[in-house]
Amino acid sequence: MRLVEIKKYILIITIVVLSLFLIGCGGSSGSTASTTETASPETAGGSAIKPKNSVVPRPFTSDERTPVFFTDALKQKEPILIAFYNSEDSVSKEVLAEIKIVSDKYGQSATFLILKPDDNEETSRLAEQLDVGFTPYISVLNRDGTIIFEKTGYIDSKVIEQAVYDAVNK
Repeated sequence: MRLVEIKKYILIITIVVLSLFLIGCGGSSGSTASTTETASPETAGGSAIKPKNSVVPRPFTSDERTPVFFTDALKQKEPILIAFYNSEDSVSKEVLAEIKIVSDKYGQSATFLILKPDDNEETSRLAEQLDVGFTPYISVLNRDGTIIFEKTGYIDSKVIEQAVYDAVNK
């Protein structure tokens, strides 16, 4: 009887650990979540810049730190997809390929900015303003400059396309 109880406890512990693992990994790849999933560089497949946990939608507040190229893009009153990536990271490379699929379809209707967060002082400031936590990072802003979508780590082109579609058509 004692052996049966031990096996039950092991089974329960295994189920709890697996459940926590699945919950921690997000578990949802096809929906646009209202909060950004935060992951470590190891689980996100990216490189750390600093921790983040932001709620969307939220307005992007431009100030004296905002790079001119980004304020110019905001003035166009067209949706913006901004992506930060690490050129040495395989997940970033995969996400860039997914973004390319979407930009080929929506390039005339939205602005696509693909940046390295540590490329220069301007991109570093913009990454700080957007509170970029890890790369790859994607944010979609609507025509009013509101961040309506934000995600770090791997993201499928269908999810990116839905976010851009929402920004273009609303």
